[in-house]
Amino acid sequence: MENLTVQAISSQEDFQTTVLEATEPTLVYFWATWCTSCRALSPRVDALAQDSKAAFKVAKAEVSKLPELTEQYGIQSVPTMLLFKPGNPKPTEMVLSTYVKDWAEYVNRRVTA
Repeated sequence: MENLTVQAISSQEDFQTTVLEATEPTLVYFWATWCTSCRALSPRVDALAQDSKAAFKVAKAEVSKLPELTEQYGIQSVPTMLLFKPGNPKPTEMVLSTYVKDWAEYVNRRVTA
């Protein structure tokens, strides 16, 4: 799947249509503008969305603009990544570090699990 860009989630309605009603798996990146780690990780997240090997799409949710969503999914720190599979509102928490060489392959394995 070729995603090309990260989809920005700006509201609960966006989240519903972009993630929960999606027909493909979606990796949601919860981040904050004040977060140094998020700023460092963002280029890799953007590159992941453009990776032709990725069998999922990528979306970003800024926690300060989406407090209800942040609380609903128990986001206690950023950056946090959650993988949502089609038809399942309960996500799988993803731990992606800079030590993982191929993020697309790493997430793809969890998509099929």
